[in-house]
Amino acid sequence: MDSSAPQKRRVVLCMGEYCNLGRRADKLWRMLEPAIAELNGDARPPCLKLERANCLSLCALGPNLVIYPEDLVFSKLDEAQLREIIVRELRPCEES
Repeated sequence: MDSSAPQKRRVVLCMGEYCNLGRRADKLWRMLEPAIAELNGDARPPCLKLERANCLSLCALGPNLVIYPEDLVFSKLDEAQLREIIVRELRPCEES
């Protein structure tokens, strides 16, 4: 494996029963999909991978998002907080 290749980052949103009460996580997913696609641009392979989790075992704190490999955990998310996370924590592929 080429050690100079940038490590792919995974953005994992919990879509479990408690995180998605009132379709809260669905709204966040709909925000994340186009944002991640834009950040990835034409990069192949893409540097960001968006994933769904059935449960992150943080139910009382949901909705929850984790960014790997850094293990950045964001809880009690709403749309405004997610917009901040996208700007603050995620970068376009060419800047990674």
